[in-house]
Amino acid sequence: MNKKVLLVDNSNVCLEIEQELLRKLPVKVFTAENGRRALDLARKLRPDLIYMGLDLPGMDGAACCIAIKEDPSLAGTQVVLMAPMIEEEIAACRAAGCDAFLAKPIDRREFIAVGRSMLALNERRAERIPCRAIVNCRVEGNAFCGTLEDIALKGIFVGSHYEVKIGEHLTLKFVLPVSGAGTIETGARVIWINGEKVRRNWQLPAGFGVEFENLDKKAALQISEFIERSILWSQLPSEW
Repeated sequence: MNKKVLLVDNSNVCLEIEQELLRKLPVKVFTAENGRRALDLARKLRPDLIYMGLDLPGMDGAACCIAIKEDPSLAGTQVVLMAPMIEEEIAACRAAGCDAFLAKPIDRREFIAVGRSMLALNERRAERIPCRAIVNCRVEGNAFCGTLEDIALKGIFVGSHYEVKIGEHLTLKFVLPVSGAGTIETGARVIWINGEKVRRNWQLPAGFGVEFENLDKKAALQISEFIERSILWSQLPSEW
C-alpha cells in the first residue's frame, strides 16, 4: 500500500510543484491550503508524512504542527515545516516540534531526498543507542573527523559540518566507548543528512546518517554486544 503524504501551502503554484516532485514516488498525495484544513485531513487520513509551509492563513504551520503533536492519535506523524531562512521563523518551526525543516524557496533535490528518507524511516525502527566517540572519515581522498552520536546494527549518525551527499560512499574508523573495544573500520553509504537548511532531527547536531557497507563479522559482533549491553543498562533500576 502506498504511503500517504499531505502537502499544505497557501499557494496553489507551490502545491502543484510539490505534487510534481513527488509524482515518481510510491505515495498518494493529498493537499490542503491552510492549517485548519490540514489538521482535519490529518485526523481523517492519518498521513505518513506532512510537508507544511509556516505561513498559512488562520492557523499557521507552527500552530498546526503543535496541534498534531499534541494529539495522541497523530503524535507519530512526521511533519516537515518549510519557511524562509529567517531566524525568527526557523525558531518558530523548531519550537513547534517539527521533525524536519526545509528552507524556502525549496531545493527540489532536498525536498525529494527528505521525503524518501523520512518515509523509509517509518519502515525501519531499528534500536538506536546514544553513543559518543570520535569518527575518522575519508571520502574521495579527503579526510575529516566527526562525532559518533548514535549507533544501530546497520549504521551510525555522524555529527559533522563536512558536506556530503546522499548516496556518497566513505570509509569510517572509530572505537566504541567501552573498555577493551577494538578499532572498527568499515565502508559506509550516506542515507540521510541533518543539515542547517534541512534539519531532519532537532535532537541531533548537523551531520549525516550512514549505512554500513562490508562490515566484517568481528566488528558486527562488537556493535551488537555494545547495543545489547547498553539496552540492559538502560533497563536497570535508577538506584543501581
